[in-house]
Amino acid sequence: MAPETRAASGSAGAATSPEALKKMNNSTAKFATWIVRVKDPKIIDYEFKARGETVRAQKFQCVLVSQNPKEYMMGTVPFSFQSRQAAQQAFQRFTADSVWEVKTPTFDSKQKPEYVSCPIKQVLPLTLPTKLQPVSDETRAAYPTSSVHVSAALASTTAVLGKVKFNAALSDSLKGGSRTLDVCGKIAF
Repeated sequence: MAPETRAASGSAGAATSPEALKKMNNSTAKFATWIVRVKDPKIIDYEFKARGETVRAQKFQCVLVSQNPKEYMMGTVPFSFQSRQAAQQAFQRFTADSVWEVKTPTFDSKQKPEYVSCPIKQVLPLTLPTKLQPVSDETRAAYPTSSVHVSAALASTTAVLGKVKFNAALSDSLKGGSRTLDVCGKIAF
């Protein structure tokens, strides 16, 4: 059996092994389950115009990781006029390092993959019809890793940045179209 689909032995009522997060798609969503850990939960404040008025809104956002720390995706609870406290409630429900079983996942079709900063470019709404249950069984709760491994190469980063269209007008000193970019990070050998 592949390492990312190891059996969740000792779990009561678990009929199948959890799937690897990279296998989450519309086809597997009908029958598979995933075990994920919540990382970096936060509330994001923003504003938008609706019916000529400025609306102050909040959305919940977190990173979801399963067994492989190189495979992670974004989870969200978007703003809703029907439940303006949805982000606050999600922040209290999906606490850091809590573990959840995901069934019948759906995906946010409004999210553009080029703006998703995770290796898995789908965004999982943590609202119905996606079914989420907290995992209390110790064996299953130990299934997802406790961290993510972010891998980025300078070449791939500059390739992505080369496709971005910046809005700022070029100054006289930048007629060639080049711009300064500050990059910081840790180099591991």
